[in-house]
Amino acid sequence: MFESRRKGETWDERCALVLSRERASGLYRLHADEEKYGYVVRPVNPGQWFVSFHTYSGELAKNVQLRDPDPDEAPAVAAPGEAGRDNQGEAVWWASSVCDGKPRIHTMTIAVGYDKLTALAYEKVFRAYVTDAAERHNCADIEFPAYETFTASYAERAAS
Repeated sequence: MFESRRKGETWDERCALVLSRERASGLYRLHADEEKYGYVVRPVNPGQWFVSFHTYSGELAKNVQLRDPDPDEAPAVAAPGEAGRDNQGEAVWWASSVCDGKPRIHTMTIAVGYDKLTALAYEKVFRAYVTDAAERHNCADIEFPAYETFTASYAERAAS
């Protein structure tokens, strides 16, 4: 976990888990042919499969835009007081909390390909990350994304 303080009040926290080329290739070989996952992007570069977590605090949390691979689409906004998943079904989720009256947005991004194999398992990891970050800063009013947003069927519906 990296934590830094900017402007005296704003906290920025990040954490990333990166699979080695060997581990990613092994997971790909084990699961890529399973029909339930559909087409899975094969990892060919070191670090291509990862999951990252980020917490935005204070003013930064009021305008967090989630990535969108289509430049013609407006990015989804992770709104304070709410939680969810990118509106196009991309593997980006957000949760929110309030610390000392200031909003916090917590995000999780899973790499393309790796997301199809692991999103459901990472629901618990994301909850643990958000809970830990909130407890360390005495936050309240935690909002988590719905469990169903971590399922493959949700991603397929959102993308269509």
